[in-house]
Amino acid sequence: MCACPSRDKSKVKDTHSRRTQPDMPPPSIALEDLMESTSKIETGIPEFFRGQKVFITGATGFMGKVLVEKLLRSCPELDTLYLLMRPKRGQQPEQRLNDLLQSKFFSRVRAERGEDAIASQIKVVEGDVSRLGLAISNAVREELCRNVSVVFHVAATVRFDEPLRNAVLLNTRGTRELLALAKDMTNLKALVHVSTLFANCQHNHLLEEVYPTNAEPEKLISCAEWMDDTWLNVLCPVLTEERPNTYVYTKSLAEKLVEEASKTLPVAIFRPSIVMSTLNEPTPSWVDNLNGPSVVVLSGGNGMLKKMLCHEEKVAHVVPADLAINAMITLAWYLAICKPSECTVLNFTPPDGFGLTWQRFNKNIVRFYHQMPFSASTCIPTLELCKSKVNVKLSHFYMMLWAYLADFVNGIMGHKKRFARLQIKVNSAIESLTYFTTNQWTCDTENVTRLLKSLNPVDDKSFNFDLRKIPWDDYIFEYGIGIRQYIMKDELSTIPAARKRVQWIRWIQTALSLVVLAGIMHVLFGSCLHQVEYLSFRLQTESPGTNSVVTAATDVFAADNSLLISSFV
Repeated sequence: MCACPSRDKSKVKDTHSRRTQPDMPPPSIALEDLMESTSKIETGIPEFFRGQKVFITGATGFMGKVLVEKLLRSCPELDTLYLLMRPKRGQQPEQRLNDLLQSKFFSRVRAERGEDAIASQIKVVEGDVSRLGLAISNAVREELCRNVSVVFHVAATVRFDEPLRNAVLLNTRGTRELLALAKDMTNLKALVHVSTLFANCQHNHLLEEVYPTNAEPEKLISCAEWMDDTWLNVLCPVLTEERPNTYVYTKSLAEKLVEEASKTLPVAIFRPSIVMSTLNEPTPSWVDNLNGPSVVVLSGGNGMLKKMLCHEEKVAHVVPADLAINAMITLAWYLAICKPSECTVLNFTPPDGFGLTWQRFNKNIVRFYHQMPFSASTCIPTLELCKSKVNVKLSHFYMMLWAYLADFVNGIMGHKKRFARLQIKVNSAIESLTYFTTNQWTCDTENVTRLLKSLNPVDDKSFNFDLRKIPWDDYIFEYGIGIRQYIMKDELSTIPAARKRVQWIRWIQTALSLVVLAGIMHVLFGSCLHQVEYLSFRLQTESPGTNSVVTAATDVFAADNSLLISSFV
């Protein structure tokens, strides 16, 4: 039973509209009231998940993988994990699940528990979050409604350039369809909806509450279902207003749907900031996607990015993936045990004064470049943070020239032209991040602190998510190692050869730069000399007596420019 203290009646809101579970105590307890008590919750997290049946969307995504692995490893006595999957790239859901469980990321839990044990706890649910009813068959739907007690809604499109229709149908309508399914789950104890810290980034200070929206989610869903792309593209900038992309906008609409559902469902909204590689579990520095800063680190390391628009003194709102998942699992446990009467919102980002700046982030990434360069580097790896848009544009233009030159050489040699296309993609991806690297927010994180304090000593060790104790310098350096190892598939044994490669690139670029500079000086010198000769001819024809003076001036000019050229070469 829950050891949460009873609340003062003056603080308890009417909870008769909420469905009560027969096996759980009716009193509801808010986080702030929980922290007013002197005792912690007695029921531990693994103990709560014992025998539970959990439904997860987005299980094959970055955060979904970390969530599934953590539940299998740290809550081994749970009953079943239902994983929603769709066919993708010719693979059926069962094959995708097999590939997931056989991946290197799950090697630790396979070694600790055995393949058969973890496979027996997982059931694939074929479906699609972007379709009505989640595209789940009636028979499977009935099974889920009868058995599931905990839901993690992680699925979303995180592309910043996603068309409005796609973003609405997946992020907003998908959430509506999941909530409709959850309302029929007779044993539901907790539903955690994963949003983003930046869902309401038009505000400078972000509260742990749901904000009003400028459009009713249901009406916008209807528009996305029938309106053609031309009209939707016209509406998009009007609707998103001060938000930078459709991703954060549709996430704010989804939050509104979750808040409305909180009247009858035990729901919470989890808002992580920029989720990066793991800090410790199941292995340090694991990352498998190019979202957020990963594309910056990768592009800088490969020499495709030299300068980025960024205010280096501003805070980088980044968090490790494993700590975010620990907080999500703890939030579900809290919902089930204490049953708060309102929608709980967590802003999961380092508290003010405990984060790191973009300058510190960049310093450690450049340190990583120097010590562990990528084997596939085509230029000297470096990254400069710049406030001048003009300088950044010029840098991008310079990199495009090199890309077209490389494609020209590839064309002559009969190879595929690919550098210009890649460079355009890199420039576009970097441009989409500048909103987050040139702005800064302050955030309420009191609910996160209260939730952390509710853990007993055992859970505090196994499910810790304290963002105040992160060794940022080591973490960011190892983040680079993770990108090198898990995205680039660049083993650490290749580091000596990669260093030699970068040294050769540095010599070649220096030589090419000197050749180009010498060519420019030659053109300038030839043009000036031509002008002097023309002036000499004019003076000779008009005033023959000045010829010796002009000849002497020409000799001096030539000698000075020869000395200048030799100093560069």
